[in-house]
Amino acid sequence: MEKNVGYRVKGHNFFVEDGIKTHNIIRNNLVISSLTSTNMLQTDISVASFWVTHPTNDFYGNSAAGGDFYGIWYEIKANPDGPSATMDVCPKGNPLGYVANNVAHSNIRFGLRILTLASRLYPCNPISNYSDPDDPWKFNPSIPSVYSNFSIYKNL
Repeated sequence: MEKNVGYRVKGHNFFVEDGIKTHNIIRNNLVISSLTSTNMLQTDISVASFWVTHPTNDFYGNSAAGGDFYGIWYEIKANPDGPSATMDVCPKGNPLGYVANNVAHSNIRFGLRILTLASRLYPCNPISNYSDPDDPWKFNPSIPSVYSNFSIYKNL
């Protein structure tokens, strides 16, 4: 998804839904004045210009301005939901894709909101930073998540 503009759209403008979709490229998009909606998805009440539900997507060069709630919302759940529901995929444990050069300003709530991202070597296993020779699967260190060159200002 590239070089799109959303202006005064009700509900989320651009989103990667359900927490199952990965390796998408969302770049150079502009959203102005996302509007809250009370007659669509429950999440559209707390509307985001960009709503990302799986961290392993590339997200760069995007701008979110003047929305009713969030500019960019990473709502990372333990497992995908909706039609893609499965316990075999663990989005909150997956690595963050390339995220850089984004702008979020003048949104009513937050410019950037991140819920539960704990990237690790084996996404569905708990974090463990010690190695056990009897059980090498227990070693599951965290992986750094890097949001690079992010400009966030004038959000309430």
